[in-house]
Amino acid sequence: ELVLNEKKIGISDLKQALGLLFSGKAEKELFLKADKDVPYGFVVKCMGLIREAGINKINIVTKPEEE
Repeated sequence: ELVLNEKKIGISDLKQALGLLFSGKAEKELFLKADKDVPYGFVVKCMGLIREAGINKINIVTKPEEE
């Protein structure tokens, strides 16, 4: 499941949705958060689509480990 600005989208729509969202913005920065159960390969695929959409800065959001 992908969520962009609190709306569920399919992976096939990610690149286009990001293109529309960031259209006309000089600085294209995105914060990416993934649940620990999401396969690494899926995250990498999403990152590739993000780059293809012209986003030049991807920040990975992490959650501190619980002790």
